[in-house]
Amino acid sequence: TIVQKTGYPWTGEVQLQVEGSCDVPITIGIRIPGWSDTVVTELNGRRIEAEPVKGFIYLEKVSPSDVITVNFDMEVKRWYANVRVSSDTGKTAVSRGPILYCMEEADNGTYLNRLSLERNEPIYYGYDADLLGGAGVLTAEGWELTVGGDEGALYRRVCSEKEKRRKKIKGIPYYSWANRGENEMQVWIREEATGS
Repeated sequence: TIVQKTGYPWTGEVQLQVEGSCDVPITIGIRIPGWSDTVVTELNGRRIEAEPVKGFIYLEKVSPSDVITVNFDMEVKRWYANVRVSSDTGKTAVSRGPILYCMEEADNGTYLNRLSLERNEPIYYGYDADLLGGAGVLTAEGWELTVGGDEGALYRRVCSEKEKRRKKIKGIPYYSWANRGENEMQVWIREEATGS
C-alpha cells in the first residue's frame, strides 16, 4: 500500500509512504511532468540522483516503512505559441506547477483585449482561501490601453497604443473560470518588453 500526502497542486512536495509487509524490495516509478524543470527526490531524507527514463524516475529496493519525498518545480512560467499560430503571436500564457491560468473580467474589468503584461516584471503567486473554496492566484504589473477620444468611433486617426496606463493584472486557475457570473475570459495576453 502506498499512502500519499501532499498540498499539490498548490505546493510541489509529494510524500509517499510505503506500508504493508513484503519480503522482496520493490521498484517504484514516479512520473515527472513536462512542466517541472527540476525535481528533487529523497528516500528517507537522503537525496537520490535519478535520471528520468521516458518521463519516469525509478527508485529501486524500496521497502515497507520507506518514505519517498518528491519536490516538483513550482515556479511561475510564461509560455509562447508557435509563430504559425497567428492569433497568439506577441502573446504569452502563464502557468504555475500543473495549473494554467487565465484572466477574467470579474478581476480585471471589461475588454480584456486591452491588457498586456510587462515582460520585465515578475509574476507573483498567492493563495486566496476565499476564492471559490480556495485557489492560488497570480498577480503582475501590466498595462491597459485607455479608450480616449470618442469611445463610439470604430476607427480613429490616433494610435491607441500610445494611450495606456499601469494596471495590476490578476490571473485565476483556468479550471475555475465562469463561476462568478457571465463575464469575459482569456488565456493568451499580449506582452510588452517595456512600458513605453
